Amino acid sequence: MTVDRDNTDTLMPESDTIFPSLQTKDALDVTAKPSRQGVLDAGIDKLSITWKLSSTAKKQANFTTIKVKLCYAPVSQVDRPWRKTENELFKDKTCPHKIITRAYNKSSQSFKYTLDRDIPTGTYFVRTYAVDAKDHEVAFGQSTNEAKTTNLFSVQAISAIHDEPKPNPTVVNW
Repeated sequence: MTVDRDNTDTLMPESDTIFPSLQTKDALDVTAKPSRQGVLDAGIDKLSITWKLSSTAKKQANFTTIKVKLCYAPVSQVDRPWRKTENELFKDKTCPHKIITRAYNKSSQSFKYTLDRDIPTGTYFVRTYAVDAKDHEVAFGQSTNEAKTTNLFSVQAISAIHDEPKPNPTVVNW
């Protein structure tokens, strides 16, 4: 438990990082290339994801880990408060889908990700967080622009509804 700014006891996570405090401008270069054009199928299609420290990054900080996440684009957050973007990272629901966590490496890294079968239908991008030894996010990069309008991709969820076989009517003549 931490004490918030007005000195009242509040249950808050130890990591109360806010999004604007991260090294937001060009800290990590991230790309996400779908395996095909058009709408991707959950459980079938893949993303080829790459990330590296940007050549224009001001500093590398103490990166120990990279966390790669699948994030909802704004169009898939409309009228869905459970996907709402918040400045406090522990409250943010933009990127709930974990792709991979790896030890940080200065060289370019890549990963082929098969979209999980339980990914909901929506429009997405990929965000990568650089994390320090205390497991606090200190920098990030994403596969889209700051407005989250470019390099987006759509995913079609697996439907739980299956076509039932039509009954075979039998004519019985007595």
